[in-house]
Amino acid sequence: MNKKKFLSVNIARFLMKLIGFWSTDTVNEQRLLNLLLSYTIIAIAIALWIEAYDFYVSLGEFYALTYTACSAMPVAVILMKLIIFLPNRKDIVKLIRYTEDSFWFKEYDEFGKKILNEVNRKGVILICCFTCCVQSTVYAYMLIPLIENIGKNESDRILPFDVWLGGADIHLSPYFEWAFAMQIIALIHSGLCFCCFDNFLCLLNLTVAGQFKILQHRLEILFDNSVVLCSKNNEYVIQKDDAPLETFREFKRCVQHHRMLIDYVDELERIFAMATLCQLLMSSVMLCVVGFQVFVSRGIATRQYLFVSHTYGCIFQLFVITSAANEVIVESHAVGDAAYNANWQTISYEPYKKIKMGIMMIMARADRPCYITAGGFFPVSLQTFMGFVENIGKNETDRILPFTMWIDLPFSTSPYFELMFVTQVLSLYGVGICYFCFDNLLCIMNIHTAGQFRILQKRLIKIYQENDIPDYYQIDYLQNVYNKFKELVIQHQMLIKYSKDLNHVFTFITLGQADAAPIRRGVFIFYITGTMTQLMMFTYSCNILAEESMNVAEAAYSSSWTSMPINKISKLLKKGLLLIIMRARKPCTLSAGGFFSVSLETYTAVMSTAMSYFTLLRQRSLEVIGV
Repeated sequence: MNKKKFLSVNIARFLMKLIGFWSTDTVNEQRLLNLLLSYTIIAIAIALWIEAYDFYVSLGEFYALTYTACSAMPVAVILMKLIIFLPNRKDIVKLIRYTEDSFWFKEYDEFGKKILNEVNRKGVILICCFTCCVQSTVYAYMLIPLIENIGKNESDRILPFDVWLGGADIHLSPYFEWAFAMQIIALIHSGLCFCCFDNFLCLLNLTVAGQFKILQHRLEILFDNSVVLCSKNNEYVIQKDDAPLETFREFKRCVQHHRMLIDYVDELERIFAMATLCQLLMSSVMLCVVGFQVFVSRGIATRQYLFVSHTYGCIFQLFVITSAANEVIVESHAVGDAAYNANWQTISYEPYKKIKMGIMMIMARADRPCYITAGGFFPVSLQTFMGFVENIGKNETDRILPFTMWIDLPFSTSPYFELMFVTQVLSLYGVGICYFCFDNLLCIMNIHTAGQFRILQKRLIKIYQENDIPDYYQIDYLQNVYNKFKELVIQHQMLIKYSKDLNHVFTFITLGQADAAPIRRGVFIFYITGTMTQLMMFTYSCNILAEESMNVAEAAYSSSWTSMPINKISKLLKKGLLLIIMRARKPCTLSAGGFFSVSLETYTAVMSTAMSYFTLLRQRSLEVIGV
């Protein structure tokens, strides 16, 4: 395969080679990388010296100290990452070679090529956006002194950072030019070091998530080439005599693929866990300090642009790390669903007995997803990102019309007032209808899906009735029961797929609804009641969907499986019930943009946040009126 096909890999390779971390094919390439690594260490040492002196001269002044901290903390993060990664440089090179041979430059079928192209597209977007955010901050640090030095005397010129050159006056030539060039060299290379490791980890996480998707596809089509549907009696029959053996060999390859991916994620965890912890700890402090500088630098356009780009860089860095890690969690967990979605219910032959037991083991293992942790303290996911970011809303009051119109027309006089009032009222009715129609549709779909799960539960409980059928031990009756059981499995798979489709369609709508509710502070009693009712409506419907999907396991367990006779068909039924119980342990849920599952806990959390906003606004209003 062409090694330059994937743009995301090329970008990550270029950035990592600039700091001396990548695999090489020749001795000369290795020498060049060693030279670049030495240059990286020197550049970061210069940056550390500059920041240390800048921090020293800022002591005693809070504003200057926080300003220096904005540039000092990224250098500290880079230093910690180099300390962590330098002893593991050989392991990183081995990991790169293994990834190239096993994932990036391997031959794939059409589905595998589609997944790799999707990984490449996501990687390009995340890597380019994050790198641009970091480099915009670097260029802001470079341009601020150039802009502020316009029109100043030679003795009044400023540098990006304070620096000590052995007592020489750095404001005068040629010391100013030397110091400026030295700081720019350190600044540019620090920007590259700041983003390259995170981009590399992001690409690796996206790659392994794509491999989990490929594994899911292989498991889902495991039995497709082994059996064929007979049109006469509508049953599945073995297509080839050697089909069971070929299927078992493919299943073993799937298990080996799964184990390999688990070991690969464990290796990522070993190499990147401590660096991720350092990054997340520093990011929380950086967001606070940079956010403070955004507010105190009002009126100074260049400074405000610097810290706004700094803020975007911090937020996007968190998103790059957490979103890619979240992909690994989601896709590794979905391997169990893929194993369950294989057409195992169509196989009732003895040669496939071992494969069914293996599917159960895969589902049991996939119930614990693979993940990257922050130093072993907590898994990194989108919930980590949500812990750093908060949304704040704001309402406008003081209106003459229902809504303020920023148009230079005399709306307080006729006929402008009447025309605008009618226009706003008609628009308001349209918005109101659009506001609740999607929530009503989602609520109805959730309730009906939960009802289908309850019907499935009832059918599972009554699948084998010992007392009602006098000949319940006969083989024909057991075969009929097993055929009904296969239909129930297909129905269960259909409901799971339907729930996933619901989540795919409504996930971001639900995220916007869940985040918007605490922002709409109550001003009128009907508005409060409507908001609470709407929030209760879709959280309750999502909650019963999750509960009823989990109750399928209880229904399967409550069936009369203990009364079944001991024969081949009853064993197949019991194993099938066990598979249903294992799959139903994972509920079908609707998520809010993939950040969290919507349930009644979401309702209580949103109401708690809304009450906090209300208390804050009430206290503020009392302070304003002087009570």
